[in-house]
Amino acid sequence: MLWDCALRKQPRMNIPRKSKSRINTCSPTAWCTGGVYAAMIETLCSTGAALTVWEEKKHTVGLENNTSFLKAVRGGHLRCTARPLVLGKRSHVWEAAVHDDEDCLVAAGRVRLLVLEPGAQAAGAQVQMQTDATGPNPDSP
Repeated sequence: MLWDCALRKQPRMNIPRKSKSRINTCSPTAWCTGGVYAAMIETLCSTGAALTVWEEKKHTVGLENNTSFLKAVRGGHLRCTARPLVLGKRSHVWEAAVHDDEDCLVAAGRVRLLVLEPGAQAAGAQVQMQTDATGPNPDSP
């Protein structure tokens, strides 16, 4: 399956010791913030779930993200892998693990997602895949 190949690439994230970006990935104590781990886990699990139902023209939306922070990281690269635990007709449960440069497990999490049928609505709008990086069109209904 397509998602299997994509997830095996194991996306990596660089955590600089002193971040110069506008989005600081470090806490005041210079540790990588837990939000980085949670975002990596949410992104990989959500992407895997979306790609799993893609050919059926269905969508998935997150219901729950439970991330455990297991080890502090000050710099280097983080690598995240995800796999499905349950691929039900109405919901999915995925788990993910984040490892550092030394292959130590630094965070683990589970994401529960709802599978939406084609044409389903959420928050007053029809759910559809964004096809560009600019986000939703503010002029669309």
